[in-house]
Amino acid sequence: MEVVYKHGGAYYKQILEQNKQYIQEPPTIEKCDILSKQLFYTRLASIPGRHEAFRKELDYFKQLWKN
Repeated sequence: MEVVYKHGGAYYKQILEQNKQYIQEPPTIEKCDILSKQLFYTRLASIPGRHEAFRKELDYFKQLWKN
């Protein structure tokens, strides 16, 4: 636990610095709401493509099983 107290702050700053390109400004609740909606609807829109890829993969394994 002592290690966390000594190095936690530095680690936190390092992680933020390494990933600053992903930080949205301004860091508001409204911005978080917009991002969560974008993520939800983007994932929702990707379902047909992921479903099709899964079906092709399943068909491939069915063919392997037959042979």
